[in-house]
Amino acid sequence: MEKKVRNGKNYEKDIRRNFIKKSLNMIILILLKEKPASGFELIEQINKRFGILFGPSTVYPILHSFEEHDLLSSIKEGKSIKYKIRNRQKVHKILYHHFNLRRTLEKMMRK
Repeated sequence: MEKKVRNGKNYEKDIRRNFIKKSLNMIILILLKEKPASGFELIEQINKRFGILFGPSTVYPILHSFEEHDLLSSIKEGKSIKYKIRNRQKVHKILYHHFNLRRTLEKMMRK
């Protein structure tokens, strides 16, 4: 078990992981805007892009929630289930609000 160091590398890594985890909804929507993917493919893409491995118990509840809210639909392909954007307009609106919030935070940081 790694020792937690307040101002050390492990602390920074934990903060980065938590930030990415809190942004996971948006990351998943952005990845699915690029192309449909299975939960496993999304886990791999997130790991490849961010260097952080989230498990199925983190990713699949998000996918299921998006399905329940009609943002995504799922298609069975062989043994795998692919998720794709169902309501592009709704997803675009969500991402638009997210990026506006990000711009506001960036402006606040510059002050």
